[in-house]
Amino acid sequence: MNCEKVFQGWSWISNMQECIKGCRIVIGWDNNETQIQILHKTSQSIFCVISSSEYKVQCFYSFVYAANEGAERRKLWNELVQNSKYVNGKPWCIAGDMNVILQPNEHSCGVSYLTADMIEFQDCLNKIEIEDICRSGANRCSLCTSDSEDLVHMFFKCPFSIEIWNKVKFKADIRSYSNNWQDIVKEINDAGNGNNINSVIRRLMFAACVYNIWNERNGRIFKDVKRNSDEVFKSIEETVKKRILGLIVRESKAVRLMESKWGISCKRAIPVVQD
Repeated sequence: MNCEKVFQGWSWISNMQECIKGCRIVIGWDNNETQIQILHKTSQSIFCVISSSEYKVQCFYSFVYAANEGAERRKLWNELVQNSKYVNGKPWCIAGDMNVILQPNEHSCGVSYLTADMIEFQDCLNKIEIEDICRSGANRCSLCTSDSEDLVHMFFKCPFSIEIWNKVKFKADIRSYSNNWQDIVKEINDAGNGNNINSVIRRLMFAACVYNIWNERNGRIFKDVKRNSDEVFKSIEETVKKRILGLIVRESKAVRLMESKWGISCKRAIPVVQD
């Protein structure tokens, strides 16, 4: 991977020099938004401090890509124990691929017993006093506070996001009877990516809906700013309206109906006159 080309103006770092072959971890960040200080690198992890200019927060972070072999992973567990002494009770997030599960019921084949690898992983987490928030229940949805937060819940099982999604469906004439994320994505993809105005608006509304719900979630967590569903939907409408006004459309009945519904007037493409 050409990191200079991928990240362009962003800063980036990898653990390529620590790996015998290839590269396991690459981190990219925008210095205008985030500052990262690298504390330690190995073939399985990058330990750093991340600071946010906007949210005025600082957090220790370990990016992990664990080895496949248990013997190699033990080195990672020891690294994390040493890192925990440096963290000394401050906020610390560990994320990545551990290449081992915590509980038998997490296994894709439904294993019913604890393996030595699982026990070693559990021992490591106990020593460094870190919890899996998905298992501990600490990841309550910030939008409804009534269920655990994950992709399927937020889009669109959450009562708050359902309210918004139903308004979006009505406004964009999205004929979806499901509130399941995967079903909705499939339905929108199956509807095609044509250039007719209704197809364009459906895709714009769906994208703006996902973006604004996620943005509302972040605002509640990091800024303690809360909006109701009507305010979020209004933001979605304004986002899409700006995009529509930037389009150049061909004259048609569908375009005129859309303009009437949205209360706007779009630029028209100049007809090509044949000689």
